[in-house]
Amino acid sequence: MSRSFNRLQRVLDLEAKQGYKNTAVVGGIRQFATFWVGQARDEAGDELDAALVEQIADVLAGYDRLPGPEARAKAITDLVMQLQRREERVGKTSDKGQRTKDEKRPQAEARKPKPEAQSPKSDHASRITHHASPITEPDEPPPPLEPEEAPRPKRTFKQVEPDPEGLAQSVTALKGVGPKIAEQLGKLGAATIWELLYTFPRRYDDYTLMKPINRLQYGEAVTVIGTIWETRARRTNNRVIVQSTISDGTGNIQATWFNQPWLTESLKAGTQIVLSGTVDQFLGRLVFNSPDWELLELDPLKTRRIVPVYPLTKGLNGNKMREVMRTAVDHWAPRVPDPLPTGVRQRQNLDMLPVALEQTHFPDSQQELHNGRRRLIFDELFLLQLGMAGSRREWQSQPGIRIETDESVLTPFQEALPFALTRLWPTWLPVCP
Repeated sequence: MSRSFNRLQRVLDLEAKQGYKNTAVVGGIRQFATFWVGQARDEAGDELDAALVEQIADVLAGYDRLPGPEARAKAITDLVMQLQRREERVGKTSDKGQRTKDEKRPQAEARKPKPEAQSPKSDHASRITHHASPITEPDEPPPPLEPEEAPRPKRTFKQVEPDPEGLAQSVTALKGVGPKIAEQLGKLGAATIWELLYTFPRRYDDYTLMKPINRLQYGEAVTVIGTIWETRARRTNNRVIVQSTISDGTGNIQATWFNQPWLTESLKAGTQIVLSGTVDQFLGRLVFNSPDWELLELDPLKTRRIVPVYPLTKGLNGNKMREVMRTAVDHWAPRVPDPLPTGVRQRQNLDMLPVALEQTHFPDSQQELHNGRRRLIFDELFLLQLGMAGSRREWQSQPGIRIETDESVLTPFQEALPFALTRLWPTWLPVCP
């Protein structure tokens, strides 16, 4: 059994012993699922394992909403049976693979005498070498909560004919955007599809690099997820201070907001949120001061991706904004004309403009996000330099204005000077001897 499934088995056993009260882990089974699903997906050995992970994730995510102990007991029992069937399947696969290797082994190799004694350590190493995965893992330490994720392949880009006229259409041309949403987007400066594509996220929640609370360090800018245990407000010196205690199952941290009393209604106990900010310190404890926050969405957490967070306005929430932007990017980003010459782009190792727009809105990785923003920044500076060069050329193309002089005025002036003029005096002006 892999580490993730082994860990799940222990949690399910403890939950059953405690009477299905959702207390086997700090924060509850649902909170445990948010960390478990990413690791289990990474360790999935085949398609059956991958499908099993998704099924288990759905059950764990809704565990706290089951009506009572009986429904929870049935859910736990079903999960335990699925884990047992998986263990049997993996065991049979490993035994079959071992027998196949033994059959293919040359007879001379098979007749070789076996060592008389073998240490437990070497025997364990041998089993790991011959089997696809070890069947048992006794008393191993819990796995880290930050599984390393392989770099994802970049989405393929299909080149299509540029369509400036289509990009100049109103945002109401997009599916799912009516007059009301168009009015709200207009307040953000996005009246047309083109303007919408250039309405970039104000920050990103990176679900690929989530960090547990017990591993936070002072001064680092991080994103964490957790469940609110308690939220309270107090007034001091004409200022309202709202404080929430957030836990993710590994530890807890305090987040503080100033002069935002309405947060007590939004940040209620039991709410799962995403916090982004710089880790501060108060009285020797790590805290967040005025962090950005959003309600947790399990979908991006399951897919472990980078989620854009856009500027919003009243009546337009983050989910709807991302939905509208996804529609615009998928259909219209490939139709944005790229004004940069191919030679310049290749020489500077820059992305095509449609690719840069796509990766800036919905990046596949931090590196792709960096590449996309680098291209957009280059465009701004390049256009600025072109404008300055055009203004200079226009200025230089204008003939100079000749100033007519009156020698009867200049000569007495020069003679009255207590010094002689230098040779830098314009040649077209008379110089006194």
